[in-house]
Amino acid sequence: MTASDPNTGNTPRPAPGAPRPSSTVADELHRTNALLDALSKVHLAFIGGLDRGELFERLQGQLLELTESEYGFIGEVHFTEEGQPFLQTHAITNIAWDAETRRFYEEHGPQGMLFTNLQTLFGVVMTSGEPVIANTPADDPRAGGTPQGHPALNAFLGLPFYKGDEMIGMIGMANRPGGYDEELVRWLEPVLVTCATLIESHRNERSAVRAEQELRKQAAELRDTNATLGRRNEELAEFTHLAHHDLCEPLRLLRTYGELLRRDAGEALPVSAQTDLDFLMYASERMQDLVHGLLALFRTGSVELDPRAVSLDACVDEALARLADELNDARVRVERDALPDVWADGGLVTRVYENLIRNALSFAGKPSPVIRLTADVDGDRVRLGVADDGVGIHPGHVESVFAPFKRLHIRSDVPGTGIGLTICRKAVERHGGTIWVEPSSAGGAHVRFTLERADPAAA
Repeated sequence: MTASDPNTGNTPRPAPGAPRPSSTVADELHRTNALLDALSKVHLAFIGGLDRGELFERLQGQLLELTESEYGFIGEVHFTEEGQPFLQTHAITNIAWDAETRRFYEEHGPQGMLFTNLQTLFGVVMTSGEPVIANTPADDPRAGGTPQGHPALNAFLGLPFYKGDEMIGMIGMANRPGGYDEELVRWLEPVLVTCATLIESHRNERSAVRAEQELRKQAAELRDTNATLGRRNEELAEFTHLAHHDLCEPLRLLRTYGELLRRDAGEALPVSAQTDLDFLMYASERMQDLVHGLLALFRTGSVELDPRAVSLDACVDEALARLADELNDARVRVERDALPDVWADGGLVTRVYENLIRNALSFAGKPSPVIRLTADVDGDRVRLGVADDGVGIHPGHVESVFAPFKRLHIRSDVPGTGIGLTICRKAVERHGGTIWVEPSSAGGAHVRFTLERADPAAA
């Protein structure tokens, strides 16, 4: 009498993921290489923007071929308001067996079929969150039976996949000659990682679309009451969608797959390949910083101003608090003149000081640099400034430093995105002020700007 598999309650059978009696090490290496090659092609198609439905269909076809299974599906797990899981397919084998089921498949297959019956083998996967192996489904009490006319189900494998601790989907396969076992489950782990990545990206894309639709709806409503404000919100929606979806999403993918490659094969890579990987990760991080800088610039130019009597001392204190770690590490001494109150948007003024102090710190030319915050009153205007004793600036460059991404030093010598001063100019000009740079013959530079002085009575 043959012992039963304690995990399944069924008689164990040889599986493709485990070496068969006739297989060799070379055979298993070939199988593993075939699996990795198939996943690599899926990743490339994903990065290349292949249609979601076609991408999942391609992955499912390769999965069925690699496991020699007859039927299968790849699905996303959702939850009802009551917390009950249900499955929406992104790819599924057509198993229609009569005119009615064929019509149903043609109508619902492309959009994704919904399965809510938890009294099934795939239902057990969703409710337990664990792999399910059933090599004799007809005798398995968890199976729940099949409809009359349904193709024979000789063996079933259901595997959940996760994002962190959250189950977000599952794959199912059926009718593999010889059945399924735990060794095959382990062999398919890279497939689960790929499926989780695809589903998570699809969810992010859906969220971006919903956010874009909501932003467009809000913009349309605002246009009904205020044409100018409506146009601004439409531009903001389009720009935000471009930056986050079309720019940030590929960058997140680069970083994600770079980290996966570094984790899984970093030490095995040649030194030159490790250097290339480091450069790829640095470049993606650099690009993400630039995108965030562009978003900050756009917000500075589009946010609705809230002018009032503002304490410059409070703005400077907030800016210094945000930069405390950087200033302490560089042992910076900050000096300040008596700072008057101004009529301005406090949030934008704080951002101006934060960027100017960070800029001065970037160009510090000696240990323990000194940064001085200057101020003098000229009628109803106030001339403010941030002066440093750093490397200075050539007189011929005092205008170009405010251009976006304009850099006067190589990136390895001076960090930053080259957009901080552009943000400062935008914020100052929105207040009706001007901003300029005064180079010093003794070294260092003095970035100065003007704002409106607050009415002493209002202060």
